[in-house]
Amino acid sequence: MRQIVKDAKKVSELVNQFREIDNITWKQVDEFYPDTYIIQEATYHLGIAQEEIQSWESDEPDYAIYKKDIMQLKRFIKYWKPKCQPHKNDGKSYEELRDNYLK
Repeated sequence: MRQIVKDAKKVSELVNQFREIDNITWKQVDEFYPDTYIIQEATYHLGIAQEEIQSWESDEPDYAIYKKDIMQLKRFIKYWKPKCQPHKNDGKSYEELRDNYLK
């Protein structure tokens, strides 16, 4: 398994996206998702979390969870974005990737 995938397994928002929403295994993530796509997902979820938390006070029930998610995502993106490796599925859309792993 590629190291970026191993590290993605430690980021709660990416775990939720790949395992719960996309409903795929980590082996499928490793095989079908390019590094660039994993970074795009992390960036997307970071934007959502930052937007969500903007209007909250620090005593909101989920504030600490969102802050933790934001920090995990920022750290992951900062580390992996400059280290993306070429992958056979670079440039493919989510639909194309999904069609590959659903075969």
